[in-house]
Amino acid sequence: MPIEDAQKITQEFTEKYGVKINIWRAGSENVLQRIILEEKAGRHNVDVVDNNGGEMEALHREGLLQPVKTPYITDLMPKAVPPHQDWLPTYINVFVQAYNTKLIKKEDLPKKMGRLTRS
Repeated sequence: MPIEDAQKITQEFTEKYGVKINIWRAGSENVLQRIILEEKAGRHNVDVVDNNGGEMEALHREGLLQPVKTPYITDLMPKAVPPHQDWLPTYINVFVQAYNTKLIKKEDLPKKMGRLTRS
């Protein structure tokens, strides 16, 4: 989440509820590691996590999340909601393919999608 968005949300939350918020930002794997290590050390400093789905699933498997209770769950795409509802998506990333129609003819396009891999 962009820092400007996080600051706006936490400022409004603090004004409404009087609770001071500390924001800690890092890469998704570092956030996951910090939460797990702090739990093992008996520190319970985290109340809200905004992280990637894979890292959220890891927190679910570690038993570090509580189910989300919200009437707005029905507004979400059903396939985007994990069955356990220990976390809910805040963003949907859409990936599309595009090509230069001046360089590649439609008939030369692949007929079948290959599997995406990371290098």
